Amino acid sequence: MEIKFEVVQGTELERTVKETELRYNHFFGILRLKKGKTMITANCENLPLLDAGINLINIGASLLLESSSERTLFFMENNSKLYFKKEGEQLRISCSFGEEEIKEDFNKYLKAVERFYKGLVYDLLKISPVLVGNAMFLNHFVIPYSFIFSSPDYVRKKSQT
Repeated sequence: MEIKFEVVQGTELERTVKETELRYNHFFGILRLKKGKTMITANCENLPLLDAGINLINIGASLLLESSSERTLFFMENNSKLYFKKEGEQLRISCSFGEEEIKEDFNKYLKAVERFYKGLVYDLLKISPVLVGNAMFLNHFVIPYSFIFSSPDYVRKKSQT
């Protein structure tokens, strides 16, 4: 499974940028979830990618210790939804805007989310180098998710694939 993004609009930031401004008002783009020939695209060019990435991480973390559960990711930008349904070790991802459905091993989803988020942070740092060493960026967007990616439950789940 792959989770890809395309930055449509990204701007160089000032050093004093605030957390909510960065999360919701910069780095807009398109989000694509793909497995084989099946692709789900959150077809909205003004999707705040950092917020989408954080939500994908939080969905994975909230489903981590559950054997079966459902979560919904709502995109206010275009009134669409992604549905995540975990049954055992399988995860089904579907959407409100099409017939597509991705079925994936939950552990592979966790790995895909981690690759996606790390790639997103890397690209954001290339677009706006002022974020390198910025305490707000590290404290809100890097360190908390580093802890999630290295938590014992997360590492154990990821290593099972």
